[in-house]
Amino acid sequence: MRLWKINRFLSRFHLAIILVFLFLLDGLALLVIVKLDYDSTCERARIVLQKTAISLEERIKRTVIATEAILQSRALRIQEIGLKETISSREEWQRFRRAAEMLPDAGSLWLLDAEGNLLLDSTVYPSRQANFKEREYVAAHRDEGIETFIGPVVKGKITKKYSFTVSHR
Repeated sequence: MRLWKINRFLSRFHLAIILVFLFLLDGLALLVIVKLDYDSTCERARIVLQKTAISLEERIKRTVIATEAILQSRALRIQEIGLKETISSREEWQRFRRAAEMLPDAGSLWLLDAEGNLLLDSTVYPSRQANFKEREYVAAHRDEGIETFIGPVVKGKITKKYSFTVSHR
């Protein structure tokens, strides 16, 4: 009778040890699977973000190059006919608007004086009154003589949308 109790005790003890081992083994397997899945997900996300960054970089380069060309052509036009004729003529405003429509991404063109006052806006004729003297590009053109400036992302005073500015002196 005593032997039967010992065997019964040992079989329960062995069963408990086997169950604990199986729980630990399942936990370890789950931990390994989670770690592998996490690493795989992070790697896939890194690859997607890297490709997205490369794509955005190429798009921004194209946007900047095309915008610079449009701004230089507008600057040449202003030199040809003069600033006063440019800001007073509805026909020149329509040319200004058409040039803005040729921008690679949705945007607008603004003509500012050296103090940052808005003289011509491609979205509205006659242009609203606004001053942009606190913007970096105004000081860069006025004080440092920089020809082309690519600015940080800011919220527009007129459009109320976030964008970056490419400006030409």
